[in-house]
Amino acid sequence: MAYRWISSRSGRLFLTALVAALLGSPASLCAAAPKDSQSLEFFLQMAKFHEDSGDWAEAWWWYDGYLARVRNAPEVKKRCLLCLRNAYRVERHDDPSFQHQILGADFNLPKAQKFYEEVLSNVRRYYVDEDKAKL
Repeated sequence: MAYRWISSRSGRLFLTALVAALLGSPASLCAAAPKDSQSLEFFLQMAKFHEDSGDWAEAWWWYDGYLARVRNAPEVKKRCLLCLRNAYRVERHDDPSFQHQILGADFNLPKAQKFYEEVLSNVRRYYVDEDKAKL
């Protein structure tokens, strides 16, 4: 019973928030560490290693730790946000309900085309800047 709750999305979010509250975020943990150039370089090396291996969440953690210590690093911030987006994408694609909807036998080519047309019409209808919404 408890496993079902923990494996649910709301359960994982609750546990993540609980661990962050007890241990602190990566930024708060890393901010207390010394700011010498050797350890800063280590943060970037580890982030790049995990990014290259496709471990997006771990790469985000290392980039976030670096940014907690060095605030003015726009290129690192771009890499950090890219890793965060990819980590969320991986989590979304690993979600069983998402896989069932997209990979299910009932999602065939005609339905995919209809879905794509709906997305395009909604973009045209609801996008803030109408000039950019013309496709």
